[in-house]
Amino acid sequence: MTRDELAKVVPAHDYKGRRFFVRLAEVPEPWRSQFWHDIRGSAVPSFPGEGNLAYAWDWDQWVAGTWYGSQGPVGLDTVCD
Repeated sequence: MTRDELAKVVPAHDYKGRRFFVRLAEVPEPWRSQFWHDIRGSAVPSFPGEGNLAYAWDWDQWVAGTWYGSQGPVGLDTVCD
């Protein structure tokens, strides 16, 4: 899987008409654990009954490897994105 494929496989959900959050349960392993570790201590959205969530823009930046100095997902194919 490439970065682009990982970004496409995880749906972003809307809130009030705009792309707002991703459900951690919808992120495939091992990237779910990696992302959850990297966003620990950051603000995250919370909606009753939704479980662990992250802001969609944080997910996008993390997948791209541009989120606050994080290298992003480890273990992806090295195919050019």
